Amino acid sequence: TNRLLAPQDMTARSNVHWFSYVRGLDGKMASPSGAASSSSSGGPAAGAGDRASRADLERPEGNSQLDYARRLAVRMNEIQMKNAIETRAWDRYRHKFRAIGVLGTDVYDKLLLVQAFRDYFPEALFFTTDLDARFTHPSQLNWSRNMIVASSFGLRLAEPIQDQIPPFRDTYQTAWFLATRIAMGPEGPDTLVGLSPRVFEIGNSGPVDLSTNYPANLYPP
Repeated sequence: TNRLLAPQDMTARSNVHWFSYVRGLDGKMASPSGAASSSSSGGPAAGAGDRASRADLERPEGNSQLDYARRLAVRMNEIQMKNAIETRAWDRYRHKFRAIGVLGTDVYDKLLLVQAFRDYFPEALFFTTDLDARFTHPSQLNWSRNMIVASSFGLRLAEPIQDQIPPFRDTYQTAWFLATRIAMGPEGPDTLVGLSPRVFEIGNSGPVDLSTNYPANLYPP
């Protein structure tokens, strides 16, 4: 199930709100490897910077379900304002969503949701899973910048393994490449010793690795 996780106070479980959304908000499907369906016109970058175009794309009709993203953002904003009134928390941060997590498999959905939410929750920390080069594309940085991404792999491996191959498109391609090298023999199973999830922050020039403990034989410095 595609979910949104929006905690207002990490010390209180009752202040963690769950919301669901339907996969394929733009009316198209993207595979885990990053390839969109043949009917895709380029994902969320198309017309994303033009408010008039965005409003037209969010009309509640047709295969596109972008209007759900905007209504969900409005609903979440109503909840945080209601909490402020009930608790009389009129200070700047106490009643607001501190972080918003977008959990799903379609990278276009993640980008579209973050784009819709940035207008309503500019101070929230956004986080998601599975690093993807589309998070760092210049057309998406207005809303993807500073997003935290937990991922099994980054977009490249240590130089002896990566060799002259350019960085991959997503964490799945990196995993497939490494698994193939282990299966074919250039790397041994011991290469995976010490393997652990990575944490990245989306920066202006690409993903910034925030991980502090990793095997040097597997990841670049």
